[in-house]
Amino acid sequence: MTDLIDDTRLTHTPTEALEAARDPLREVSAAVVARASLQAKARAYELRLTRWMAMAANQGAGLDALADAAGVSADEVRGRLAEHPELLDARSRERLLPPGRHRRW
Repeated sequence: MTDLIDDTRLTHTPTEALEAARDPLREVSAAVVARASLQAKARAYELRLTRWMAMAANQGAGLDALADAAGVSADEVRGRLAEHPELLDARSRERLLPPGRHRRW
């Protein structure tokens, strides 16, 4: 009786419809993974740039010099440094960040 129905062929060989459904799913999955990877790389780059700005500020670089070197506006530099005040020493925080933004309660 078992030789009349061959189950192995049904479970091990996908049908054409199943293969057709898998291809778009693979494309979407690959696109999602690629986008997440690019976003993670962009966040890492942005944080690295902010750390570089903080290191230069801690060595005495002014806001305009930081903005020129990074190719962004002085407001953007100030905003980046305000997001991560822990990267700045006390003197740089007083010098570069707006009052009240660098105090911790």
